[in-house]
Amino acid sequence: MSTTDDSSSPTPPAPAGALGQTAGRGVALLLASNMAGKVMVVVAQLVLGWILTPTDFGLYAIVMSIAMFIQTFRDGGVRDYLTRRVDDYEQMLGPCFWLSLWINCLVGLALGVAGMVVGLVYSSTGYLKSPGELALLVWIMAASVPLGSAGPVLLARLRIDLRFSTIATWTVLSAVVRYAGQIGMAVAGFGVYSLIVPLVAVAIFDSVFVVAATGIRPWKYKAERSRWKEILSGSGWLMVGQSMAGILNSGYFLLAGLFVPREIIGVLYFAVMLHMQVETLIGQSVVGVMQPVLTRLNGDVVRQGQACLRIARAATLISAPATLGLALLYPAVEAVVFGGKWADAAMPLAVLALGYVARASFVSVPSPLLVARGEYRAWAMMWGWNCAGVLLVAMASAAAAKAAGVHEMAIVSAGVSAFLVVACLWSTVGVMRTLGVSATETLRACIGTLPVTLAAAVACWAADVFVLEPKLGGMITQVVKVAGREVAVFQLVRGAVLGVMFVILLAIGLRVLARAQVADAIGVLPGKLGRPLGRLMGVR
Repeated sequence: MSTTDDSSSPTPPAPAGALGQTAGRGVALLLASNMAGKVMVVVAQLVLGWILTPTDFGLYAIVMSIAMFIQTFRDGGVRDYLTRRVDDYEQMLGPCFWLSLWINCLVGLALGVAGMVVGLVYSSTGYLKSPGELALLVWIMAASVPLGSAGPVLLARLRIDLRFSTIATWTVLSAVVRYAGQIGMAVAGFGVYSLIVPLVAVAIFDSVFVVAATGIRPWKYKAERSRWKEILSGSGWLMVGQSMAGILNSGYFLLAGLFVPREIIGVLYFAVMLHMQVETLIGQSVVGVMQPVLTRLNGDVVRQGQACLRIARAATLISAPATLGLALLYPAVEAVVFGGKWADAAMPLAVLALGYVARASFVSVPSPLLVARGEYRAWAMMWGWNCAGVLLVAMASAAAAKAAGVHEMAIVSAGVSAFLVVACLWSTVGVMRTLGVSATETLRACIGTLPVTLAAAVACWAADVFVLEPKLGGMITQVVKVAGREVAVFQLVRGAVLGVMFVILLAIGLRVLARAQVADAIGVLPGKLGRPLGRLMGVR
Protein backbone atom coordinates (compact mmCIF):
# COMPACT_ATOMS: atom_id res chain seq x y z
CA MET A 1 0.00 0.00 0.00
CA SER A 2 1.22 3.47 -0.76
CA THR A 3 2.16 5.82 1.98
CA THR A 4 0.86 9.32 2.47
CA ASP A 5 1.93 12.35 4.44
CA ASP A 6 1.12 13.02 8.06
CA SER A 7 -2.33 14.33 7.16
CA SER A 8 -3.58 10.78 6.74
CA SER A 9 -2.37 9.47 10.08
CA PRO A 10 -5.04 8.70 12.69
CA THR A 11 -5.87 11.43 15.15
CA PRO A 12 -5.94 10.43 18.82
CA PRO A 13 -9.19 10.99 20.71
CA ALA A 14 -9.48 14.43 22.25
CA PRO A 15 -10.25 15.00 25.93
CA ALA A 16 -13.92 15.49 26.77
CA GLY A 17 -13.61 19.25 27.29
CA ALA A 18 -11.57 19.78 24.14
CA LEU A 19 -14.00 17.57 22.24
CA GLY A 20 -16.92 19.73 23.30
CA GLN A 21 -15.10 22.93 22.29
CA THR A 22 -14.12 21.39 18.95
CA ALA A 23 -17.69 20.26 18.32
CA GLY A 24 -18.98 23.74 19.17
CA ARG A 25 -16.52 25.41 16.83
CA GLY A 26 -17.33 22.81 14.19
CA VAL A 27 -21.06 23.49 14.39
CA ALA A 28 -20.42 27.24 14.10
CA LEU A 29 -18.04 26.86 11.14
CA LEU A 30 -20.24 24.45 9.23
CA LEU A 31 -23.36 26.45 10.03
CA ALA A 32 -21.67 29.62 8.74
CA SER A 33 -20.40 27.91 5.59
CA ASN A 34 -23.75 26.27 4.95
CA MET A 35 -25.48 29.61 5.48
CA ALA A 36 -23.18 31.11 2.86
CA GLY A 37 -24.00 28.22 0.58
CA LYS A 38 -27.72 28.68 1.14
CA VAL A 39 -27.44 32.37 0.34
CA MET A 40 -25.95 31.31 -2.99
CA VAL A 41 -28.76 28.78 -3.47
CA VAL A 42 -31.39 31.44 -2.86
CA VAL A 43 -29.68 33.90 -5.19
CA ALA A 44 -29.40 31.20 -7.84
CA GLN A 45 -33.04 30.22 -7.42
CA LEU A 46 -34.12 33.85 -7.75
CA VAL A 47 -32.13 34.32 -10.95
CA LEU A 48 -33.25 30.97 -12.34
CA GLY A 49 -36.82 31.81 -11.37
CA TRP A 50 -36.61 34.98 -13.46
CA ILE A 51 -35.24 33.19 -16.49
CA LEU A 52 -36.70 29.69 -16.43
CA THR A 53 -40.36 28.66 -16.43
CA PRO A 54 -42.47 26.37 -14.21
CA THR A 55 -42.34 23.88 -17.09
CA ASP A 56 -38.51 23.90 -16.95
CA PHE A 57 -38.59 23.27 -13.20
CA GLY A 58 -41.13 20.50 -13.74
CA LEU A 59 -38.69 18.71 -16.06
CA TYR A 60 -35.83 19.31 -13.63
CA ALA A 61 -37.94 17.86 -10.80
CA ILE A 62 -38.42 14.62 -12.74
CA VAL A 63 -34.69 14.41 -13.55
CA MET A 64 -33.80 14.87 -9.88
CA SER A 65 -36.44 12.34 -8.84
CA ILE A 66 -34.91 9.70 -11.11
CA ALA A 67 -31.51 10.56 -9.70
CA MET A 68 -32.75 10.17 -6.15
CA PHE A 69 -34.01 6.66 -6.87
CA ILE A 70 -30.61 5.56 -8.20
CA GLN A 71 -27.85 8.07 -7.58
CA THR A 72 -27.94 7.78 -3.79
CA PHE A 73 -26.53 4.25 -4.09
CA ARG A 74 -23.34 6.01 -5.20
CA ASP A 75 -20.13 5.52 -3.24
CA GLY A 76 -21.39 2.34 -1.57
CA GLY A 77 -21.85 4.19 1.72
CA VAL A 78 -18.09 4.37 2.21
CA ARG A 79 -17.97 7.90 3.64
CA ASP A 80 -19.99 7.06 6.75
CA TYR A 81 -18.31 3.65 6.92
CA LEU A 82 -14.82 5.22 6.88
CA THR A 83 -15.79 7.94 9.37
CA ARG A 84 -16.20 5.20 11.97
CA ARG A 85 -12.85 3.56 11.09
CA VAL A 86 -10.79 5.95 13.20
CA ASP A 87 -8.07 3.40 13.96
CA ASP A 88 -7.67 1.67 10.59
CA TYR A 89 -8.70 4.33 8.10
CA GLU A 90 -5.48 4.07 6.09
CA GLN A 91 -5.80 0.30 5.75
CA MET A 92 -9.35 0.59 4.45
CA LEU A 93 -8.80 3.62 2.20
CA GLY A 94 -7.70 1.78 -0.95
CA PRO A 95 -10.41 -0.90 -0.94
CA CYS A 96 -13.07 1.72 -0.18
CA PHE A 97 -11.96 4.06 -2.96
CA TRP A 98 -11.85 1.42 -5.68
CA LEU A 99 -15.11 -0.13 -4.55
CA SER A 100 -16.69 3.33 -4.57
CA LEU A 101 -15.40 3.99 -8.10
CA TRP A 102 -16.80 0.73 -9.46
CA ILE A 103 -20.15 1.27 -7.79
CA ASN A 104 -20.32 4.82 -9.12
CA CYS A 105 -19.69 3.61 -12.67
CA LEU A 106 -22.53 1.12 -12.34
CA VAL A 107 -24.78 3.75 -10.75
CA GLY A 108 -24.06 6.20 -13.59
CA LEU A 109 -24.94 3.55 -16.17
CA ALA A 110 -28.14 2.58 -14.33
CA LEU A 111 -29.09 6.24 -14.01
CA GLY A 112 -28.72 6.86 -17.74
CA VAL A 113 -30.75 3.78 -18.66
CA ALA A 114 -33.46 4.74 -16.16
CA GLY A 115 -33.69 8.16 -17.77
CA MET A 116 -34.37 6.54 -21.14
CA VAL A 117 -37.07 4.27 -19.68
CA VAL A 118 -38.81 7.04 -17.75
CA GLY A 119 -38.60 9.27 -20.83
CA LEU A 120 -40.57 6.66 -22.79
CA VAL A 121 -43.22 6.41 -20.06
CA TYR A 122 -43.66 10.15 -19.66
CA SER A 123 -43.68 10.85 -23.38
CA SER A 124 -46.57 8.39 -23.72
CA THR A 125 -48.58 10.39 -21.15
CA GLY A 126 -47.93 13.71 -22.89
CA TYR A 127 -45.76 15.03 -20.03
CA LEU A 128 -42.80 15.13 -22.45
CA LYS A 129 -42.64 15.89 -26.14
CA SER A 130 -40.16 13.08 -26.74
CA PRO A 131 -38.16 10.54 -24.67
CA GLY A 132 -34.89 12.21 -25.63
CA GLU A 133 -35.97 15.44 -23.92
CA LEU A 134 -35.40 13.73 -20.57
CA ALA A 135 -32.82 11.08 -21.46
CA LEU A 136 -30.06 13.51 -22.46
CA LEU A 137 -30.39 15.48 -19.22
CA VAL A 138 -30.16 12.30 -17.17
CA TRP A 139 -27.11 11.03 -19.08
CA ILE A 140 -25.33 14.32 -18.35
CA MET A 141 -26.07 13.90 -14.66
CA ALA A 142 -24.94 10.26 -14.87
CA ALA A 143 -21.52 11.39 -16.10
CA SER A 144 -20.96 13.33 -12.87
CA VAL A 145 -21.30 10.28 -10.63
CA PRO A 146 -17.97 8.46 -11.21
CA LEU A 147 -16.08 11.77 -11.51
CA GLY A 148 -16.73 12.52 -7.84
CA SER A 149 -15.51 9.21 -6.43
CA ALA A 150 -12.53 10.62 -4.49
CA GLY A 151 -14.67 13.04 -2.51
CA PRO A 152 -16.45 10.71 -0.05
CA VAL A 153 -13.40 8.69 1.03
CA LEU A 154 -11.28 11.79 1.66
CA LEU A 155 -14.05 13.81 3.30
CA ALA A 156 -14.19 10.98 5.83
CA ARG A 157 -10.52 11.71 6.62
CA LEU A 158 -11.33 15.38 7.22
CA ARG A 159 -14.25 14.45 9.47
CA ILE A 160 -12.16 11.98 11.49
CA ASP A 161 -9.51 14.67 12.00
CA LEU A 162 -12.24 17.16 12.94
CA ARG A 163 -10.93 19.56 10.27
CA PHE A 164 -14.16 21.48 10.13
CA SER A 165 -12.62 24.69 8.78
CA THR A 166 -11.42 22.80 5.70
CA ILE A 167 -14.85 21.19 5.28
CA ALA A 168 -16.44 24.63 5.61
CA THR A 169 -14.17 26.03 2.90
CA TRP A 170 -15.01 23.13 0.60
CA THR A 171 -18.74 23.65 1.21
CA VAL A 172 -18.59 27.30 0.16
CA LEU A 173 -16.37 26.80 -2.89
CA SER A 174 -18.36 23.82 -4.13
CA ALA A 175 -21.53 25.90 -3.90
CA VAL A 176 -19.86 28.71 -5.86
CA VAL A 177 -18.92 26.31 -8.67
CA ARG A 178 -22.43 24.89 -8.87
CA TYR A 179 -24.60 27.97 -8.56
CA ALA A 180 -22.38 30.38 -10.46
CA GLY A 181 -22.37 27.81 -13.25
CA GLN A 182 -26.15 27.51 -13.17
CA ILE A 183 -26.66 31.26 -13.24
CA GLY A 184 -24.11 31.77 -16.01
CA MET A 185 -25.61 29.08 -18.23
CA ALA A 186 -29.16 30.29 -17.58
CA VAL A 187 -28.23 33.85 -18.54
CA ALA A 188 -26.55 32.45 -21.66
CA GLY A 189 -29.84 30.83 -22.66
CA PHE A 190 -29.21 27.12 -21.99
CA GLY A 191 -32.61 26.68 -20.33
CA VAL A 192 -33.09 23.57 -18.19
CA TYR A 193 -29.57 22.37 -19.11
CA SER A 194 -28.22 25.14 -16.89
CA LEU A 195 -29.54 23.20 -13.89
CA ILE A 196 -27.79 19.93 -14.84
CA VAL A 197 -24.47 20.58 -16.61
CA PRO A 198 -22.76 22.35 -13.64
CA LEU A 199 -23.10 19.12 -11.65
CA VAL A 200 -20.29 17.67 -13.75
CA ALA A 201 -18.04 20.61 -12.87
CA VAL A 202 -18.92 20.21 -9.18
CA ALA A 203 -17.96 16.52 -9.18
CA ILE A 204 -14.55 17.31 -10.66
CA PHE A 205 -13.96 20.23 -8.29
CA ASP A 206 -14.90 18.22 -5.20
CA SER A 207 -12.42 15.46 -6.03
CA VAL A 208 -9.60 17.90 -6.79
CA PHE A 209 -10.22 19.90 -3.60
CA VAL A 210 -10.19 16.98 -1.15
CA VAL A 211 -7.11 15.47 -2.78
CA ALA A 212 -5.29 18.80 -2.36
CA ALA A 213 -6.59 19.28 1.19
CA THR A 214 -5.55 15.85 2.47
CA GLY A 215 -2.50 15.22 0.33
CA ILE A 216 -3.82 11.71 -0.28
CA ARG A 217 -3.93 10.11 -3.74
CA PRO A 218 -6.43 7.30 -3.18
CA TRP A 219 -5.86 5.77 -6.63
CA LYS A 220 -2.31 4.87 -5.53
CA TYR A 221 -3.65 2.52 -2.89
CA LYS A 222 -4.32 -1.13 -3.65
CA ALA A 223 -7.89 -2.20 -4.38
CA GLU A 224 -7.69 -5.37 -2.23
CA ARG A 225 -10.90 -6.76 -3.66
CA SER A 226 -10.90 -9.47 -1.02
CA ARG A 227 -12.04 -6.78 1.43
CA TRP A 228 -14.94 -5.52 -0.67
CA LYS A 229 -17.35 -8.04 0.81
CA GLU A 230 -16.39 -6.89 4.31
CA ILE A 231 -16.95 -3.25 3.34
CA LEU A 232 -20.30 -3.93 1.70
CA SER A 233 -21.45 -5.92 4.71
CA GLY A 234 -20.68 -2.86 6.81
CA SER A 235 -21.89 -0.23 4.36
CA GLY A 236 -24.65 -2.04 2.47
CA TRP A 237 -27.33 -0.76 4.80
CA LEU A 238 -25.76 2.69 4.56
CA MET A 239 -26.29 2.53 0.81
CA VAL A 240 -29.92 1.55 1.26
CA GLY A 241 -30.48 4.27 3.84
CA GLN A 242 -28.85 6.94 1.68
CA SER A 243 -31.04 5.93 -1.23
CA MET A 244 -34.19 6.09 0.90
CA ALA A 245 -33.17 9.50 2.24
CA GLY A 246 -32.66 10.83 -1.27
CA ILE A 247 -35.97 9.48 -2.52
CA LEU A 248 -37.76 10.93 0.49
CA ASN A 249 -36.37 14.37 -0.37
CA SER A 250 -37.74 14.61 -3.90
CA GLY A 251 -38.45 11.19 -5.35
CA TYR A 252 -42.19 11.53 -4.90
CA PHE A 253 -42.34 14.06 -7.74
CA LEU A 254 -41.70 11.19 -10.14
CA LEU A 255 -44.89 9.42 -9.02
CA ALA A 256 -46.99 12.55 -8.55
CA GLY A 257 -46.02 13.59 -12.08
CA LEU A 258 -48.06 10.69 -13.47
CA PHE A 259 -51.23 12.49 -12.31
CA VAL A 260 -50.26 16.17 -12.01
CA PRO A 261 -49.46 18.54 -14.92
CA ARG A 262 -45.81 19.41 -15.51
CA GLU A 263 -46.18 23.07 -14.57
CA ILE A 264 -47.81 22.09 -11.25
CA ILE A 265 -44.89 19.79 -10.47
CA GLY A 266 -42.57 22.68 -11.30
CA VAL A 267 -44.29 25.03 -8.84
CA LEU A 268 -44.34 22.36 -6.10
CA TYR A 269 -40.67 21.63 -6.67
CA PHE A 270 -39.87 25.35 -6.52
CA ALA A 271 -41.55 25.52 -3.09
CA VAL A 272 -39.87 22.36 -1.81
CA MET A 273 -36.45 23.62 -2.91
CA LEU A 274 -36.91 26.70 -0.74
CA HIS A 275 -37.81 24.64 2.34
CA MET A 276 -35.00 22.18 1.65
CA GLN A 277 -32.47 24.99 2.03
CA VAL A 278 -33.55 25.36 5.65
CA GLU A 279 -33.33 21.63 6.31
CA THR A 280 -29.97 21.12 4.66
CA LEU A 281 -28.55 24.19 6.39
CA ILE A 282 -29.36 22.60 9.75
CA GLY A 283 -28.91 18.97 8.77
CA GLN A 284 -25.53 19.28 7.05
CA SER A 285 -24.12 21.45 9.83
CA VAL A 286 -25.34 19.27 12.68
CA VAL A 287 -24.79 15.86 11.10
CA GLY A 288 -21.34 16.78 9.82
CA VAL A 289 -20.23 17.62 13.37
CA MET A 290 -22.37 15.44 15.62
CA GLN A 291 -21.87 12.10 13.88
CA PRO A 292 -18.14 11.80 14.68
CA VAL A 293 -18.70 13.36 18.12
CA LEU A 294 -21.55 10.96 18.96
CA THR A 295 -19.34 8.11 17.78
CA ARG A 296 -16.82 9.05 20.47
CA LEU A 297 -19.63 9.13 23.07
CA ASN A 298 -20.86 5.62 22.33
CA GLY A 299 -19.81 4.49 25.79
CA ASP A 300 -21.86 7.18 27.54
CA VAL A 301 -25.57 6.73 26.77
CA VAL A 302 -26.67 9.46 29.19
CA ARG A 303 -24.47 12.10 27.54
CA GLN A 304 -25.64 10.98 24.12
CA GLY A 305 -29.27 11.37 25.13
CA GLN A 306 -28.80 14.82 26.63
CA ALA A 307 -26.78 15.97 23.61
CA CYS A 308 -29.54 14.80 21.25
CA LEU A 309 -32.24 16.60 23.25
CA ARG A 310 -30.32 19.86 23.10
CA ILE A 311 -29.69 19.47 19.39
CA ALA A 312 -33.43 18.85 18.84
CA ARG A 313 -34.25 22.07 20.68
CA ALA A 314 -31.65 23.99 18.70
CA ALA A 315 -32.94 22.55 15.41
CA THR A 316 -36.48 23.72 16.16
CA LEU A 317 -35.26 27.11 17.39
CA ILE A 318 -33.66 27.66 13.97
CA SER A 319 -36.04 25.83 11.62
CA ALA A 320 -39.38 27.09 12.94
CA PRO A 321 -38.69 30.82 12.38
CA ALA A 322 -37.01 30.02 9.05
CA THR A 323 -39.82 27.92 7.56
CA LEU A 324 -42.75 29.87 9.00
CA GLY A 325 -41.09 33.20 8.29
CA LEU A 326 -40.45 32.10 4.72
CA ALA A 327 -44.11 31.21 4.26
CA LEU A 328 -45.21 34.51 5.82
CA LEU A 329 -42.97 36.79 3.76
CA TYR A 330 -43.06 34.89 0.48
CA PRO A 331 -46.16 36.54 -1.09
CA ALA A 332 -44.71 40.04 -0.72
CA VAL A 333 -41.19 38.98 -1.75
CA GLU A 334 -42.51 37.04 -4.74
CA ALA A 335 -44.53 40.03 -5.93
CA VAL A 336 -41.41 42.21 -5.79
CA VAL A 337 -38.96 39.71 -7.28
CA PHE A 338 -41.06 37.72 -9.73
CA GLY A 339 -44.13 39.89 -10.28
CA GLY A 340 -46.59 37.01 -9.74
CA LYS A 341 -44.78 34.39 -11.87
CA TRP A 342 -44.33 32.05 -8.88
CA ALA A 343 -47.27 33.26 -6.77
CA ASP A 344 -48.81 29.76 -6.76
CA ALA A 345 -45.89 28.50 -4.66
CA ALA A 346 -47.13 30.50 -1.63
CA MET A 347 -49.76 27.93 -0.68
CA PRO A 348 -47.52 24.82 -0.67
CA LEU A 349 -44.84 26.81 1.17
CA ALA A 350 -47.29 27.56 3.98
CA VAL A 351 -48.70 24.02 4.08
CA LEU A 352 -45.28 22.32 4.08
CA ALA A 353 -43.78 24.61 6.75
CA LEU A 354 -44.72 22.49 9.77
CA GLY A 355 -43.67 19.31 8.00
CA TYR A 356 -40.17 20.66 7.51
CA VAL A 357 -39.89 21.76 11.14
CA ALA A 358 -40.55 18.13 12.10
CA ARG A 359 -38.01 16.94 9.53
CA ALA A 360 -35.35 19.24 10.99
CA SER A 361 -35.41 17.34 14.29
CA PHE A 362 -35.57 14.02 12.48
CA VAL A 363 -32.51 14.80 10.34
CA SER A 364 -30.57 16.30 13.25
CA VAL A 365 -31.15 13.64 15.92
CA PRO A 366 -32.03 10.00 15.06
CA SER A 367 -30.20 9.90 11.75
CA PRO A 368 -26.66 10.81 12.92
CA LEU A 369 -27.18 8.95 16.19
CA LEU A 370 -27.95 5.58 14.58
CA VAL A 371 -25.02 5.91 12.18
CA ALA A 372 -22.69 6.91 15.01
CA ARG A 373 -23.75 3.79 16.91
CA GLY A 374 -23.17 1.61 13.86
CA GLU A 375 -26.84 0.60 13.69
CA TYR A 376 -26.97 0.83 9.90
CA ARG A 377 -29.84 -1.58 9.42
CA ALA A 378 -32.06 0.33 11.86
CA TRP A 379 -31.01 3.60 10.21
CA ALA A 380 -31.86 2.31 6.74
CA MET A 381 -35.18 0.84 7.88
CA MET A 382 -36.13 4.13 9.53
CA TRP A 383 -35.48 6.08 6.33
CA GLY A 384 -37.10 3.30 4.30
CA TRP A 385 -40.50 3.28 5.94
CA ASN A 386 -40.60 7.07 6.00
CA CYS A 387 -39.72 7.06 2.30
CA ALA A 388 -42.34 4.46 1.39
CA GLY A 389 -44.96 6.38 3.32
CA VAL A 390 -44.33 9.73 1.65
CA LEU A 391 -44.29 8.11 -1.81
CA LEU A 392 -47.63 6.45 -1.20
CA VAL A 393 -49.15 9.58 0.32
CA ALA A 394 -47.93 11.81 -2.53
CA MET A 395 -49.13 9.44 -5.24
CA ALA A 396 -52.49 8.83 -3.55
CA SER A 397 -52.98 12.56 -2.97
CA ALA A 398 -52.18 13.38 -6.61
CA ALA A 399 -54.48 10.63 -7.90
CA ALA A 400 -57.29 11.72 -5.57
CA ALA A 401 -56.89 15.37 -6.59
CA LYS A 402 -57.05 14.46 -10.26
CA ALA A 403 -60.11 12.27 -9.77
CA ALA A 404 -61.93 14.91 -7.74
CA GLY A 405 -60.87 17.77 -9.98
CA VAL A 406 -59.60 19.83 -7.05
CA HIS A 407 -56.42 21.89 -6.61
CA GLU A 408 -53.54 19.42 -6.98
CA MET A 409 -50.95 21.50 -5.13
CA ALA A 410 -53.15 21.89 -2.05
CA ILE A 411 -53.91 18.19 -1.76
CA VAL A 412 -50.40 16.88 -2.46
CA SER A 413 -48.60 19.37 -0.21
CA ALA A 414 -51.12 18.84 2.63
CA GLY A 415 -50.77 15.07 2.44
CA VAL A 416 -46.98 15.18 2.40
CA SER A 417 -46.76 17.73 5.23
CA ALA A 418 -49.14 15.79 7.50
CA PHE A 419 -47.23 12.58 6.92
CA LEU A 420 -43.86 14.24 7.65
CA VAL A 421 -45.07 15.60 11.00
CA VAL A 422 -46.39 12.25 12.20
CA ALA A 423 -43.66 10.01 10.74
CA CYS A 424 -40.67 12.16 11.69
CA LEU A 425 -41.75 12.70 15.28
CA TRP A 426 -42.68 9.03 15.66
CA SER A 427 -39.25 7.96 14.39
CA THR A 428 -37.42 10.41 16.63
CA VAL A 429 -39.32 9.27 19.71
CA GLY A 430 -38.59 5.62 18.91
CA VAL A 431 -34.86 6.12 18.57
CA MET A 432 -34.57 8.33 21.64
CA ARG A 433 -36.26 5.64 23.75
CA THR A 434 -33.22 3.44 23.14
CA LEU A 435 -31.21 6.05 25.07
CA GLY A 436 -33.64 5.96 27.96
CA VAL A 437 -35.29 9.27 26.98
CA SER A 438 -39.07 9.27 27.35
CA ALA A 439 -41.48 10.12 24.56
CA THR A 440 -42.73 13.15 26.49
CA GLU A 441 -39.22 14.54 26.92
CA THR A 442 -38.40 13.96 23.25
CA LEU A 443 -41.59 15.61 21.99
CA ARG A 444 -41.03 18.60 24.24
CA ALA A 445 -37.56 19.03 22.80
CA CYS A 446 -38.73 18.61 19.18
CA ILE A 447 -41.70 20.94 19.60
CA GLY A 448 -39.60 23.35 21.63
CA THR A 449 -40.24 26.94 20.64
CA LEU A 450 -42.59 26.04 17.77
CA PRO A 451 -45.82 27.20 19.53
CA VAL A 452 -44.35 30.65 20.21
CA THR A 453 -43.06 30.94 16.64
CA LEU A 454 -46.36 29.75 15.18
CA ALA A 455 -48.29 32.26 17.29
CA ALA A 456 -46.07 35.10 16.06
CA ALA A 457 -46.51 34.01 12.45
CA VAL A 458 -50.30 33.72 12.78
CA ALA A 459 -50.51 37.16 14.40
CA CYS A 460 -48.53 38.67 11.52
CA TRP A 461 -50.65 36.82 8.96
CA ALA A 462 -53.83 38.17 10.57
CA ALA A 463 -52.43 41.70 10.53
CA ASP A 464 -51.56 41.25 6.85
CA VAL A 465 -55.00 39.95 5.87
CA PHE A 466 -57.13 42.30 7.94
CA VAL A 467 -55.02 45.48 8.07
CA LEU A 468 -52.16 45.73 5.60
CA GLU A 469 -53.81 44.45 2.43
CA PRO A 470 -57.26 46.07 2.75
CA LYS A 471 -56.14 49.40 4.23
CA LEU A 472 -52.49 50.00 3.45
CA GLY A 473 -52.84 48.44 0.00
CA GLY A 474 -55.48 50.98 -0.96
CA MET A 475 -53.44 53.90 0.33
CA ILE A 476 -50.14 53.08 -1.41
CA THR A 477 -50.60 52.66 -5.15
CA GLN A 478 -47.35 54.03 -6.55
CA VAL A 479 -45.32 51.81 -8.83
CA VAL A 480 -41.52 51.51 -8.94
CA LYS A 481 -39.23 49.44 -11.14
CA VAL A 482 -37.33 46.57 -9.46
CA ALA A 483 -35.00 44.51 -11.68
CA GLY A 484 -36.83 45.78 -14.73
CA ARG A 485 -40.28 44.92 -13.33
CA GLU A 486 -43.01 47.31 -12.25
CA VAL A 487 -43.78 46.67 -8.57
CA ALA A 488 -46.32 48.38 -6.33
CA VAL A 489 -44.63 50.24 -3.49
CA PHE A 490 -47.16 48.55 -1.22
CA GLN A 491 -45.44 45.18 -1.69
CA LEU A 492 -42.11 46.63 -0.57
CA VAL A 493 -43.71 48.22 2.50
CA ARG A 494 -45.76 45.09 3.18
CA GLY A 495 -42.70 42.83 3.21
CA ALA A 496 -40.71 45.20 5.44
CA VAL A 497 -43.55 45.64 7.93
CA LEU A 498 -44.25 41.91 8.15
CA GLY A 499 -40.57 41.10 8.58
CA VAL A 500 -40.05 43.60 11.38
CA MET A 501 -43.30 42.63 13.08
CA PHE A 502 -42.43 38.93 12.97
CA VAL A 503 -38.96 39.47 14.44
CA ILE A 504 -40.28 41.70 17.25
CA LEU A 505 -43.15 39.38 18.20
CA LEU A 506 -40.90 36.34 18.03
CA ALA A 507 -38.20 37.95 20.20
CA ILE A 508 -40.74 39.05 22.81
CA GLY A 509 -42.49 35.68 22.80
CA LEU A 510 -39.28 33.70 23.16
CA ARG A 511 -37.95 35.87 25.99
CA VAL A 512 -41.22 35.83 27.93
CA LEU A 513 -42.66 32.38 27.24
CA ALA A 514 -39.72 30.17 26.29
CA ARG A 515 -36.72 31.62 28.05
CA ALA A 516 -35.48 28.31 29.47
CA GLN A 517 -35.90 26.47 26.15
CA VAL A 518 -33.99 29.16 24.30
CA ALA A 519 -31.19 29.16 26.88
CA ASP A 520 -30.81 25.39 26.61
CA ALA A 521 -30.81 25.44 22.81
CA ILE A 522 -28.27 28.26 22.68
CA GLY A 523 -26.13 26.23 25.05
CA VAL A 524 -25.02 23.92 22.24
CA LEU A 525 -23.49 26.84 20.35
CA PRO A 526 -19.86 27.91 20.83
CA GLY A 527 -19.21 30.91 23.06
CA LYS A 528 -18.38 33.36 20.27
CA LEU A 529 -21.81 32.72 18.76
CA GLY A 530 -23.78 31.71 21.85
CA ARG A 531 -22.84 34.61 24.13
CA PRO A 532 -24.00 37.48 21.87
CA LEU A 533 -27.11 35.56 20.85
CA GLY A 534 -27.83 34.80 24.48
CA ARG A 535 -27.46 38.46 25.44
CA LEU A 536 -29.74 39.44 22.55
CA MET A 537 -32.39 37.02 23.78
CA GLY A 538 -31.83 37.99 27.41
CA VAL A 539 -30.90 34.47 28.53
CA ARG A 540 -27.19 35.05 29.39
